[in-house]
Amino acid sequence: MIAVLSYVDGFGNDTYVEGIYPTLEIAKQHYNNNFRYQEFEFGTVDFDIYDAKEAYPKKKKRR
Repeated sequence: MIAVLSYVDGFGNDTYVEGIYPTLEIAKQHYNNNFRYQEFEFGTVDFDIYDAKEAYPKKKKRR
């Protein structure tokens, strides 16, 4: 499962779950821009925006 996360200033609780999707491909169909996500299984979860991955990571420039 994929949790789509966003940042909110919560004074220590900075993560907001925008949506839950079965796969990353389906989540990308619902969001046109880059977003952060975390993969998880059913059960107890702990979502953190700072540990989340980018859906469209920026390519690093080579020198």
